[in-house]
Amino acid sequence: TRAQIAITLHPDAPFVPTALGMCVADGAAATTARAGASSGEGAMADDMYVAVAGAVGRLQQLDQTANNLANSDTVGFRRLRSGFSAALEAAARDLEGHPVEGAAASVFVSGGAPTLDQRPGPIDPTGRALDVAIDGPGFFVLDGADGPRYTRAGHFIVDLEGNLADPDGLPVQGSGGPINVGAPAASIAANGDVVSVTGEVLGRLRVVDFADPSVLTADGANRMRADGAAPVDVDAARLVPGSVERSNVRAVEEIAGLVELQRAFEIVMRALQSDDQMRERLLQEVSS
Repeated sequence: TRAQIAITLHPDAPFVPTALGMCVADGAAATTARAGASSGEGAMADDMYVAVAGAVGRLQQLDQTANNLANSDTVGFRRLRSGFSAALEAAARDLEGHPVEGAAASVFVSGGAPTLDQRPGPIDPTGRALDVAIDGPGFFVLDGADGPRYTRAGHFIVDLEGNLADPDGLPVQGSGGPINVGAPAASIAANGDVVSVTGEVLGRLRVVDFADPSVLTADGANRMRADGAAPVDVDAARLVPGSVERSNVRAVEEIAGLVELQRAFEIVMRALQSDDQMRERLLQEVSS
């Protein structure tokens, strides 16, 4: 008979014990491990592949945690989180230890790109006329060189051409295209209107949203892209002038996660050591 187990974890789940007694880590490790069923194939055993995949996933998750902590003060930053999916196929054997024909003998541990935690960050007042925060769903739209970019960072400037832009110079889209301000003395109203010092409405910020925000992927510190996904305009977005949305990274949780990562990594390393010791004893017994 053939036994197959498919496992899918929530992105924030720590790790899961497999049927082999190892721990498979969550992480975006695009790892595929194939194990030979019989010792005569000279291939690494299933348990060692699972442990190695777990260690690789933990190391990759450590990089993401470090990136989150580095951007804990970045305006509009969205925390990166990782998940994995795994399938364990255990080979059935007969009484002589030979694999049963048709029974699989592979362990698969794989994951995709890290996802973005779309929980809102805290809104802090700055008193700056060209700062604005979104209170609720939605994203500002920027004109990127190879397509639109989306951001929650409402910290805007006026570029050399007089257009409203982000600090990196990407023009901010209004409902009718780029918004030409002309002078830095303009301000942003609660309805998204960009108003000059004389009270003239120069344009209105475009705010969009996605039916499934998980289609967004990170593209820089606080920008996102949505390849192939079309946004819908938010007509009545709730905006807070003179404020910005801070990063949604919770530093205390990330630091606690580092401790968990260390412990989980130690588990898989002990599993590898135990497997190595077992093989060494087996070789000693066979050679004696």
